[in-house]
Amino acid sequence: MTASRSDIPRAVEAFRSAIALDPDYAAAHAGLAVAHCAEAELRLAAPQVAYPSARAAALRALAMEASNADAQVALGTVLFLSDWNWNGARRSLERALELNEGDLDRHMAESLTHARAARAPLDLLEDLRRTYDTRGRAGIVEFALRANANGPPMQLALLHGEAGNLDEAFAHLDAAIASRDPALVHVAVAPQWDCLRGDARFHERLSDVGLDAAADRCRRYLQQHAQGP
Repeated sequence: MTASRSDIPRAVEAFRSAIALDPDYAAAHAGLAVAHCAEAELRLAAPQVAYPSARAAALRALAMEASNADAQVALGTVLFLSDWNWNGARRSLERALELNEGDLDRHMAESLTHARAARAPLDLLEDLRRTYDTRGRAGIVEFALRANANGPPMQLALLHGEAGNLDEAFAHLDAAIASRDPALVHVAVAPQWDCLRGDARFHERLSDVGLDAAADRCRRYLQQHAQGP
């Protein structure tokens, strides 16, 4: 199914109800695992809460039915987005693909639909236009910081980084790491992190999320940059 934000809590409750009626129903445990993953990805629940719940449900489903592709997808998602266990995630997703290629493709397509953004109110768009006209990109960043003072740590890390507030940026990045933010899987390659990439603290954070090879490349880049041409 293609799920919206409002669908996910109902799906969680529906799967829990099915499990209450039949605790040995593997498909319901697998569905619950997938729904918990969606909760984390859509920020409907804290990742450090939703992903452990997804892992537990996926493992219960696999204990009952080792060939359940949904459970393998959910377990692979947890290993990838929360545990940063790249090899384990690959094994789970490859196993899901072996079990049911079409089913895995469907889940990946659904994940893409979750990224749909809501339309901004017209008055907000007008404020942004005026800010950009008068102060350019720097004004937009300051506007976003004021509007999202209590926003997700990942977003605040990027905004503070672009604004040049590096200490604040790394403090928020540390909070994102502590909360197992699923977007951290892109931190080594996403260009928006270039604002922090030249700081020696950045490669330490790459190591913190299990990206040691990327951290080594970052370290070599910093050494070469310090030496000059």
